[in-house]
Amino acid sequence: MENDIIYQIVDSISKSVVSEDVETSHYIQFWHHICRMMTNWGVMFGFVVEDVMKKVEKLEEMRKNNEETYRTLRNMVQFEEKTKIIRRPKPNRSGTSLVRVLNCALKFLITFLEQVRNERNPEEYVGQFAKLAYNQHLAPLHSWAVRTVVSGALFTLPKHQEFMRRLRGSSPVENDELFFETVIGKGNDIVRIVCELETKHGILEHNPSS
Repeated sequence: MENDIIYQIVDSISKSVVSEDVETSHYIQFWHHICRMMTNWGVMFGFVVEDVMKKVEKLEEMRKNNEETYRTLRNMVQFEEKTKIIRRPKPNRSGTSLVRVLNCALKFLITFLEQVRNERNPEEYVGQFAKLAYNQHLAPLHSWAVRTVVSGALFTLPKHQEFMRRLRGSSPVENDELFFETVIGKGNDIVRIVCELETKHGILEHNPSS
């Protein structure tokens, strides 16, 4: 069971949220696992995975170089505000900015999965769900060229029944609800914590993708 991708995703995101904070080692593991799953969902998700993994790998390197400071998201934000690097732009963006972009990706994932979860027609194409979630959460961060490519890739996404087969992989159907409930529920907890940190540290007006 420990080698099952759904188990790995559920386990890592569940362990990420601890006492109103996010433990970065499990948070990073979650992104590795969910991105591995998303590569099987369709071309459109390949663009998302590529962008997300660039941020995750940078965050992982920061944690490796300064483990205690980057142990949790709250520790990280407090340190980067104190050292005045919290608004540092590309190419060496702060960990806070990386997490803020990842939070947009997490919102995209949650919005998409909520619609997939609630859909009862196996013949419905999931591209419309991905389009709504993308336009709402990721499109504002991307250039016109990227938005155009993603828009075309949406048409390659499968019907609901086929998508669920790809999502499930070798896991039993009985694990579907566990996956949705945990990723959406714990994902919303992470989103809320990051949004609270944005407000507390006065960085809402700062564009994290700059």
